[in-house]
Amino acid sequence: MKFIFATTEPEKVLGTIRSRTHHYPFRLVPPAAMLEYVEKLCGEEGVQVETGVLPLVVRAGGGSPRDTLSLLDQLIAGSDPEGDAVKVRYERAVALLGYTHTALLDEIVDALAGANPAEAFPAVDRVVQTGQDPRRFVDDLLERLRDLIVIAAVGDEAAAVLRGRTEDELERMRGRPISSAPTGSRAPPTSSAPPSTT
Repeated sequence: MKFIFATTEPEKVLGTIRSRTHHYPFRLVPPAAMLEYVEKLCGEEGVQVETGVLPLVVRAGGGSPRDTLSLLDQLIAGSDPEGDAVKVRYERAVALLGYTHTALLDEIVDALAGANPAEAFPAVDRVVQTGQDPRRFVDDLLERLRDLIVIAAVGDEAAAVLRGRTEDELERMRGRPISSAPTGSRAPPTSSAPPSTT
């Protein structure tokens, strides 16, 4: 007979106990493996999910299979059946998980890339008016900017780095620049006076 003691705070286990046991640290499941697992699970259970839903579930689960499956179960339970199957829609997943909608992130990124920050303020105001957590919005925006930088740096190899992104998401982000010079910008003035001699 074997006894297994599992804890998320191993540092609190008494030294006398640790000295008489084997310690096997469990690690978080990588996003790619978790995404593949939940895709297989949804297929076996006959659950239809729209593009972008499962990456959100995997991200919200934070690498924990228990938390990921619990969130997926909540989304399935809150979705409306369509015929003989249940379909989880992207809008519902965004609302229940508290993430920022992709269209809103694209709107802000386009405004910043076009050096027109005035267009970004209405989008930010919608975040505030809808009661979304501003910290979550900032995290989502920073992650989107990181993804764009990765895509600009590695090009077609981005799928190997951003494994949690679908091909549709990657293709949409490839068409978005991450920087642009402001209209009418000028180089800083330079002096044409000869250097002084002493």
